[in-house]
Amino acid sequence: MLVDSAVTYSSVHSKARSWSIPSEDPYEEAAQQLFEQAPHSPKAGIPEADTPPHNRPLLATTRPGCEVEESSTAVARQPGPTMAHGVDCSYVETRLRDTEKRMMAALKLVNLRRQAVDDFAVQHILRTQALEAGACDDTGNNS
Repeated sequence: MLVDSAVTYSSVHSKARSWSIPSEDPYEEAAQQLFEQAPHSPKAGIPEADTPPHNRPLLATTRPGCEVEESSTAVARQPGPTMAHGVDCSYVETRLRDTEKRMMAALKLVNLRRQAVDDFAVQHILRTQALEAGACDDTGNNS
């Protein structure tokens, strides 16, 4: 028999001893245990994302005797101002521009230092070749 699902065990209990296999994230395991122990009722105010699927219709429907008028529904459907519309990002943009300027200045400095090192290496090679050529001329060897 071929099974395509993976089985994981987080704890093993016996009468002789109780021990657990550590999970990858102890906080996630603790949160899952708290969630399983928490009451699951519409009155508890549990968000829909945390509510088991069989309880979601209870939270999504209106209570008996409560009527939702068209005007309330239309108002709820209208897009209102969101956080993105009212946030002043000038401080962040200024910091970003300053960081970019500092980064470009550091890059230019690194490039200038590299160029200076390259120039020094070329000068050293040219001086060495000139000295070797002068030594060959002085001794009369042309090899």
